[in-house]
Amino acid sequence: MKIGAFLVLLSLPLGLTGCSVAARHAGGEVLELSDPWHYRWGDSPLDPDGVPRWVREDTSEGSWLTLPEASHGIGKQDNFIWLRTRLPTFSWNDPALVTYHIFGAFEVYQGERLVYRSGELTSEPTNKYEQTKAHFISLDSTAETDVLFFRLFFAHPKFIWTEQPIFLVSKATYVKEFVKRFGGRAILGALLLVLGLFALAVHVLRRKQRSLPHLSFAVLAISAGIFEILGSWLAVILIDAPVADYYLRPAAMLILPVGLFRFLEQTIGAGPKKALRRLWQIHLVGAATAFSLEIMNVIPLPIAMDRFTYFTALTVPVSLVLIAQAAWRGNTEAKILGAGYGVLGVTGLLDVGWQMGVLPDLGGVFHYGLFAFVISLAFIVERRYSDALRSLEDYSHNLEEKVAVRTEDLKNKNEELEETLRQLETAQDQLILSEKMASLGNLAAGIAHEVNNPIGAMNAAADVSGRCVEKIGETLEKNQTPPGSKLQKVFEILKDNVRVTKTAGERVSKIVQSLKNFAALDQAELQRTDIHQDLDNTLVLLEHQLKDRVEVVKDYGEIPPVECYRSQLNQVFMSLLRFASNTIEKAGTVTLRTRSVENTVEIELTDTGRGLTPEEVDRLFDFSFSRQGSRVGANAGLSIVRDIIERHGGTIKARSEVGKGTTVTVKVPFFLG
Repeated sequence: MKIGAFLVLLSLPLGLTGCSVAARHAGGEVLELSDPWHYRWGDSPLDPDGVPRWVREDTSEGSWLTLPEASHGIGKQDNFIWLRTRLPTFSWNDPALVTYHIFGAFEVYQGERLVYRSGELTSEPTNKYEQTKAHFISLDSTAETDVLFFRLFFAHPKFIWTEQPIFLVSKATYVKEFVKRFGGRAILGALLLVLGLFALAVHVLRRKQRSLPHLSFAVLAISAGIFEILGSWLAVILIDAPVADYYLRPAAMLILPVGLFRFLEQTIGAGPKKALRRLWQIHLVGAATAFSLEIMNVIPLPIAMDRFTYFTALTVPVSLVLIAQAAWRGNTEAKILGAGYGVLGVTGLLDVGWQMGVLPDLGGVFHYGLFAFVISLAFIVERRYSDALRSLEDYSHNLEEKVAVRTEDLKNKNEELEETLRQLETAQDQLILSEKMASLGNLAAGIAHEVNNPIGAMNAAADVSGRCVEKIGETLEKNQTPPGSKLQKVFEILKDNVRVTKTAGERVSKIVQSLKNFAALDQAELQRTDIHQDLDNTLVLLEHQLKDRVEVVKDYGEIPPVECYRSQLNQVFMSLLRFASNTIEKAGTVTLRTRSVENTVEIELTDTGRGLTPEEVDRLFDFSFSRQGSRVGANAGLSIVRDIIERHGGTIKARSEVGKGTTVTVKVPFFLG
């Protein structure tokens, strides 16, 4: 069955349903909790029956304070907070509360009765899964009280209530309305999922025909299908699987652009300077980064997804321009793609604009644009597949005559592909190493920042302790305590401990400051910097590798500040000093010389290591990896060094003699550009 016809056949039920993102569209069977909210810090004691006493107190009791509209402004006083409000008057027999995104674990009491619980009211890591789910809370229509109590536990340093209103609804009417309004989106998600699996099966069966973009289409369609299914509140309410919703929906949204831009690259080409290729590679790295931050408990995956969505929206105009250029050149597939992609881009920007608060709520139109876009992709995939089949039939008619020509042509193309592959592997290795070095720099800066605060506290405490010890010494001297007494010995031990603590604190502070300077923390990227200071900071960081083995001799001349990217030059100094240290097998000397030559600063680094052969000197700055287990050898780092110096408009040269050592000379101009 052809993909286009298959898609149109499955899309017919979509015209029967609508979609909405707001509960207030459920007709007259919904009321927003508009009565003033009151709050009270702390946790209620329990009575002998195990019921919190606060739910039995007089509601006019003065310990309850009115919750302001901007609940983010309340200073946190405890991990527990109670909230209280009154239900509006209703007439139906199946009342329920519905809300979304309550930050923290909580319980709901209708009067004295516990009616709902979400998460554990402790600092459990699993509570994060409950924060992204919709809550459907059934109430007792026969209850004699209209007072609601929310008991919340917050592990966050700030008190954050909910970003969404809380509605009182008729359960039966509300479920029917949601099935009606969100059924279309769920069907659309199922359709996209089936299409993705179908394209994946075609890719497996036709994997030798690499020109067919079935795999990228499958990644796009499966990701979009999962996102649409879990993105409809219908699925979240009817299927209580918060862990799946927490991970699968953000993962699908992060992977979707990878399949999209990869498909565009296969369809219309990589574009100027391989723009489309760079886009899907950046999104792939971004997805991996989001998962890494989630694993390290730095940024939750749903929050990372929301932030990365804005970046994805900004790439829409870039891809639209590339598609328009291809269509202008007569690319039929680009014209088909442009129509669907234009709808996708416009609807996506409308939804993002609504989320940012700059456009009105249109009820969520992105999935309709996604549907139109997938139709255009399906026709392109089908067209590619049909073209491939026709080409195969043409070749089969004159196969014997074309064997020799085709063989020679394939030989030439294989040689070109091998050369291209080698170039791509080199570029990929360089990209991986650059990303690794950038990540290590950010990690170093973060560690320095986090260590700085406790070290400051330790130094302050040591200073206070020193003053106290001085007071104790003065008291002992005033009381003429004998030198050999037990009290005098204890005082001397305490005095030595304070001195050791202050010395250690000052040492750690010096290392932290050097680490911050090395990573250029909290400074503009392009700046004028003191080369001598940066060399000294790098030596402090390498002191553990150099001490007791390598003597560093400084021969600094008078040089002016240099305009540069400071963190990049620090990376140069780190790589060169580490290389010099590694060439010294037992003990030796590293000499640093600086001087001003015309409009440049010359930095010369000489070691007394084993030296290099002329062949090794010629290949010293070539990009290649020498691996020892999981470690990367010096050549990779020195290749990056050369690239950094060249980007600064400078030069780097090396000379060496076996058995005597190596000298590396770096020249950078005073002003960049």
